[in-house]
Amino acid sequence: MAALCASLRQLPIHDSSSAESFLAPVPECVTAGRGDDAVSGDALWEEFRRTRRSSARNRLVERYILVVRQEANRLAKRLPSTVQVDDLMGLGTLGLFQAIYRFDPANGVKFSTYARKRIQGAILDELREQDWVPRTVRQKVKQREGSLRELEARLGRTPSREELAGAMGITVEALQAIDHQSRTATVLSLEEEILEVPGARQKDLVADPGSARPEQHAERRELVKLVAFEITKLSPKESLVLTLHYFEELTVSEIARVLHVSDSRVSQLHTAAKNKLRQRLRRHLELGD
Repeated sequence: MAALCASLRQLPIHDSSSAESFLAPVPECVTAGRGDDAVSGDALWEEFRRTRRSSARNRLVERYILVVRQEANRLAKRLPSTVQVDDLMGLGTLGLFQAIYRFDPANGVKFSTYARKRIQGAILDELREQDWVPRTVRQKVKQREGSLRELEARLGRTPSREELAGAMGITVEALQAIDHQSRTATVLSLEEEILEVPGARQKDLVADPGSARPEQHAERRELVKLVAFEITKLSPKESLVLTLHYFEELTVSEIARVLHVSDSRVSQLHTAAKNKLRQRLRRHLELGD
């Protein structure tokens, strides 16, 4: 993660791998069994491709199930406690099944990379469909934002965590829980939120051998590179806010302390950065650049 953030601050981003890392900041995994990318010449993979038998498929699932668990655990930390890791595991396993059936080593993509994005996509798609952010969470976050604005106006400064909790009539621990819940509401991928383009999801950034239009993969890769490049053109604070919020997973209050500004200022920077990116990217798309 630290390496990712460092790369984002370098100008410019030249290669597609850096751009992909920006949108999918995932640590490398160590899978069970033999090397997870030893597909070519692997007896089990050869058997599955030749026979498509469920027995071979199931053994491949067992080999790579750790990748599913890693993604489920990673996402569970950012979701409300009502979302169970086992449920995420089930969704992720469906993504692993898809990856095994659709993977083609001839595309030059490592299976671990391909599978991980399929797993991420399967989990996030279902969470979107279920609208997993409870109404009570939305209400608490809205109450926090309202209380923060009122206190800032009355005090002429950013209130302390204790002052904000007192104004809301809750404990500091409860306020910290609300801060965490607020952050989970941003689990949707940054590129989809900014672009507002249907289908611009992580799973679509991976080539699908069964796609009727394989050129779409190249187009989306270029779009990802464009997003990463445009972020480097934001102001230093705007770029840093996006990095800290989406990749280091800091709350608004935590970012405010890092930048020595108010929470409302961080929110302004965050909104301004997304609006700038949206306008620039739409202009690129309209001009066909």
